[in-house]
Amino acid sequence: FSVGTGQRFLGFAVSSRHFSASSLALGKALVYSEYGAPERVLELKEQPSESVSSGKVLVKMLGATINPADINMIQGTYGSSSLPAVAGNEGVGVIEDPGTSKLKKGDWVIPTKPGFGTWRTEFTASSDELLVVPNDIPMEYAAGISSNPCTAFRLLSDFGNLKEGDVVIQNAANSAVGQCVTQIAKSRGIKVINVIRSREDKELKALKKKMSDYGAENIVTEEELAGPSSDTFKGLPKPKLAINSVGGSSATNIAKRLDQGGHMVTIGGMSRKPILVPTGAMIFKDLTFEGFWMTRWILNSSSNDRMEMINEIAKLIKDKKLKLWYETVPLESYQESIKRSMEQRKDCKLVFKF
Repeated sequence: FSVGTGQRFLGFAVSSRHFSASSLALGKALVYSEYGAPERVLELKEQPSESVSSGKVLVKMLGATINPADINMIQGTYGSSSLPAVAGNEGVGVIEDPGTSKLKKGDWVIPTKPGFGTWRTEFTASSDELLVVPNDIPMEYAAGISSNPCTAFRLLSDFGNLKEGDVVIQNAANSAVGQCVTQIAKSRGIKVINVIRSREDKELKALKKKMSDYGAENIVTEEELAGPSSDTFKGLPKPKLAINSVGGSSATNIAKRLDQGGHMVTIGGMSRKPILVPTGAMIFKDLTFEGFWMTRWILNSSSNDRMEMINEIAKLIKDKKLKLWYETVPLESYQESIKRSMEQRKDCKLVFKF
């Protein structure tokens, strides 16, 4: 989920893990002491060591993703932090020293809450701040499992009362969340209408081929969607669920395609434009509009619910029913890597490899 630069996500505080000499094990961390542009405020710092005390475990990070929310937190436009803070919300580590906890040496773990500070090589934490994840999937998938795949999983599980044969429509369909929606939906027998922005012919053909390779069907551009008719919709039931990551006219156009009693869920606002709800459709088609924030779900869910979801997603990965694109980069290249991650069009998600 991304919040545009200059826009503060009001009503929620996402507290980033505070940086101090007494809370981190030996290693390195990307730290910011003030809000601002990442290239200006981020510093790669050496960390002092700390022995594992009662109830604590020592974790060595394996990988940590670079997400829009990470950038927004550093900029000060997403949640709040106790400064100085270690950057990064998502990643996977391995238990080096379980201390007196029930965790085992070699367990793979992810943070249970956002704002944990994952862009570092090692840390100590309470065992209840960590969730064990399967260690028989690629490291990059484990590092990124808690955001995009989980968001897609919850959208398809919690909204629209979807069943096999139903139809979902989504904009920004080639985004990381969109890729996950397409593939998880396919595993459940749910069809997806995938809406993307128009591009030059060569680039558009290449994108459609990539999307088709991971199972995407019914791919249309925003312009085609807004047109009077489209062959994409022939033979398909009207969508029960619309997933909006863009806002503006794009949101309006996917809402217009919804069936009677349909549901539109907003998870982002890439266009930085307000959602324009079609009045007639809202009144006469009894449509429902709401937002979804994965962080809220995590904070309100039990560890058993999170574990069940993670295990189902891991099974899809192992069964090759969920394919994502990652590129590993060293922590030392953070300036260039963060710059790349902020580009509007990118082919893969970047993961710091430790």
